[in-house]
Amino acid sequence: MARLFRAWRSSRARRPAESLIFKAPDGLFGLSIPTPVVRKILGYCARELPNETGGILIGRYNESLNMALVSEATPAPLDSRAGRTWFYRGTQGLSKRLNKAWQDGLYYLGEWHFHPLADSTPSETDRRQLRDIAKNERYHCADPLLLIVGGRPYRNWLASSYVFPRSKPEIKLLSQPVKSAEQ
Repeated sequence: MARLFRAWRSSRARRPAESLIFKAPDGLFGLSIPTPVVRKILGYCARELPNETGGILIGRYNESLNMALVSEATPAPLDSRAGRTWFYRGTQGLSKRLNKAWQDGLYYLGEWHFHPLADSTPSETDRRQLRDIAKNERYHCADPLLLIVGGRPYRNWLASSYVFPRSKPEIKLLSQPVKSAEQ
């Protein structure tokens, strides 16, 4: 396990907190997370080390409805529970936050989750949770997103993203290069 983590760390981990862009292999859907939101997520992760943590993603879709644009990642609600290899996201305060978001034209987009000192691959529990969310009408989200951060915040970390369409198998979104303002 340690050898696997070292190999992963040296070959795939990100160091700076930068914007993230992911796209489906067919290019028909994507996810964009700006640098300030990425920094906030990494801060939540660093604060909770060595435990897992997570929250929800709030934002909107672009005009073509093919790109989710994250504007906020919440911290773990106060009634959440966590350990080194597990996380249960609570709900305290989320209804109020989502009602405010809807008034502002923003939506629940999905979940973010942290796997400390580990890869950013979703567990079967993560997958089951997102499939349940896709089927649950109360979320008003037929295609919830999952962002998983793995590794060590601000040092060696990486992120993966998936979409869980209600009527199809999950789709892994592929990380895209982020162009700087000078390019």
